[in-house]
Amino acid sequence: MNRFWKLSMDVLVLMFYINIVGIIVFFISPHMQMTEVNETKIMMKKTTQQIDPIVKRYARLHGMDWRFIYAMIYVESSFEENARSQAGAVGLMQVMPTVGQDLDINNLYLPRQNIKAGVRHFYDYVHRIKGNTMHDRIHMALAAYNGGIGHIYDAKRLAQQRGLDPFSWSSIKKVLPDLENPEIYRQTRHGYCQGRQIIQYVEKIHKMYRRYKSAYPALPTIEEVQQRYTTISMADTTP
Repeated sequence: MNRFWKLSMDVLVLMFYINIVGIIVFFISPHMQMTEVNETKIMMKKTTQQIDPIVKRYARLHGMDWRFIYAMIYVESSFEENARSQAGAVGLMQVMPTVGQDLDINNLYLPRQNIKAGVRHFYDYVHRIKGNTMHDRIHMALAAYNGGIGHIYDAKRLAQQRGLDPFSWSSIKKVLPDLENPEIYRQTRHGYCQGRQIIQYVEKIHKMYRRYKSAYPALPTIEEVQQRYTTISMADTTP
């Protein structure tokens, strides 16, 4: 029972963090060009009609912002359902076949199954990787999604050896490039990884997420709706 409530609270925190970051970025980035916003909307209309209900369903199921999932899909495959990487990852969210097997999902080229697997896989990483804040956990989960969780654990150990905080994304970001150095990665459990590429991947997703946030601003929060309702009710009862 306690585990259930802890997971439920984690979902609420995840929802709050992803949404609030987007809201903050939206309001502090007035330099966002309208042409870029319009381009994002045009791209969405062309590429997402069939998958939109699927994305929103699994976003809601796991307490995530659907725009964040779209950002991941854009960076992973550019919405190509039949995309396949040199490493063997397939589909919209570039899911490895072994992940599909673990989740009992057979055909990763089908959008519904691929998105289901990708969102669940990322969600699991968010809750497996320890971080100081949800910000740290989400960034490290994205890094693990791209480069493998083993390399993130290696980076955590390396950060700790150097006196850095292994639960902070800023620390992990500092040491990841060093896992390209033979003198260092040969002493790790999981060996070489493309640390700089992983960092770029995380940054690309957040950049694309900001674009989606700007093109599709968030709906009012529950508190804002309640406040508006209270104000209207008071106005209606004023003699």
